[in-house]
Amino acid sequence: MAADGTVFTRFLNESGETADSVKRRLGDAVFLAAAMDHILMSDDAVVAFCTANNLSLELPAAARRALPGGGIPEWT
Repeated sequence: MAADGTVFTRFLNESGETADSVKRRLGDAVFLAAAMDHILMSDDAVVAFCTANNLSLELPAAARRALPGGGIPEWT
């Protein structure tokens, strides 16, 4: 995400994080979940992220499901 200045700046503005706090929190699963949520809000961001990192388009959603709060909600 940091490689795309527009996406990263938007993430910083919306999350209240700084570049330094992002670096410190890279091992924090809750923070990573929030970062993945941010990427997944935009199809364009997902495509750009996957293209830049040579990943399949399904991988970000799969990664998000593996992080805290990423399970499928049970509505019944």
